[in-house]
Amino acid sequence: MNLLQQMQSSKILAVVIVASIVFLDYTLTGAIVPIVPTLLWKIHLRSQLDLKESSHLDTSTNATSEATTVNMTLISPTATAQNLQEAEKAYLATQGVKIAAIFAAKTVTEMITDLFVGPLIDRIGHSVPMFAGAVFLCTAAIGFALGQSYAVLLVSPAVQGIGSACNTAAGMTMLARTFPEEEQRGKIIGITFGMLGVGSAFGPPYGSVMTAFTGKEATFFLLAGLIALFGILQLFYNCLKIERIEQDEKPKNMWILLKDIDILIYLGVIFMGSVILGALNGTFTTWLIERFHPHNWELGLAFLPLFGLFGLASNMINFTPLKRWPIAVAVLGSVIFCIGLVALPFTPSFVSTIGPTLVIGLGIGLVTGSIYPDLAVLSETRHDSDYGNVYALADIAIMVGFFVGPLMGAGIVHALNFSWMMWILAIVSIVYALALAVRFYVTKKKATQVEETQQLLDEPINKENNDEKEVS
Repeated sequence: MNLLQQMQSSKILAVVIVASIVFLDYTLTGAIVPIVPTLLWKIHLRSQLDLKESSHLDTSTNATSEATTVNMTLISPTATAQNLQEAEKAYLATQGVKIAAIFAAKTVTEMITDLFVGPLIDRIGHSVPMFAGAVFLCTAAIGFALGQSYAVLLVSPAVQGIGSACNTAAGMTMLARTFPEEEQRGKIIGITFGMLGVGSAFGPPYGSVMTAFTGKEATFFLLAGLIALFGILQLFYNCLKIERIEQDEKPKNMWILLKDIDILIYLGVIFMGSVILGALNGTFTTWLIERFHPHNWELGLAFLPLFGLFGLASNMINFTPLKRWPIAVAVLGSVIFCIGLVALPFTPSFVSTIGPTLVIGLGIGLVTGSIYPDLAVLSETRHDSDYGNVYALADIAIMVGFFVGPLMGAGIVHALNFSWMMWILAIVSIVYALALAVRFYVTKKKATQVEETQQLLDEPINKENNDEKEVS
């Protein structure tokens, strides 16, 4: 019992639990990114093989030897490895919408769940939604491990989206309540949010390398086991406590928060960063395959510079003086990642993509890392510490971005090409950054004018007080 009480009172354990769940969630999301095109190609080959066998093979045929022959003659009777590679490129070029739908499935369910889980957390507490989130994540990981069809690959991220919504809103709420001091809370939430980037950076290389050497099943069963472990740890920490709030103390409606112009600006910044990451998730792998023909295990490593620096910048920004000017940092970050977006299509080799992706990751990390922790301050100073709703809205902004990004990216690539997709994203981001800069300048100018006016109004009063003191 003493050990249980010590666990429940440990602030460090709270950070470990939330950060680990966020890390595993986005590792799971990232792990599927580089292997989705390959999985779709294998599913296509398998369906063609089954069709060929049902049409031409009888029960007396040796299935093993025929499988290899049929597999090689699906494209042409004299198929070679190069022919299959060209056939894979041609097939994947027509599957952009299918690939985008897999990534969008998580975002759709996560957005819908966020609409309910935010108010729910502020009424019953964070422990029950957070444990439920771990259960859904574990189920999704098992689905990825066992899935052998497109339908399962589509349903699994949808299930994951429910768990992600519960974990993000509940986890950030738990940290905001555990660390009431603004300075400390900003650092802790910044570190935890940075695990999103770390998990996103680790996921693609983990997924591609592990799948190449151990198989898809082992890759996702390992993640399922780790998620279950931290889910059990969270169960011991929170003990599924329901913290009921009295009727007259219930938090504000989520729509009231959306009337706050600064919250809308912050959500817009988070949305733009997510759109770019989502578009790259849905199109970058296929572009690499078409242009550079890398090995399967190399595809995941291509995402490491992007998400690695994204996670690092998101973490470090809250340990520097720059955290005092979140909008200014967001504008600077927007300019930085636009440079990377413009440069990426000009890269002449697979290795040379590292430079632009590093720049993109740095810029988006500065943008989101400066904005996300400051949402707690806005919630606390203006909206009675309505953490559940404000972080549910932030998660919705992220998920809308990840939903719009892959679909928009696939549409632009299909209509134009990958280069134009990058340049269009850069143009839109620059326009939004300029709007942010104007907003920042006007707000600061108004605040200065109000302060100067107040000083002028206070001067006669101060003078009268000084005269009274001299007379007395």
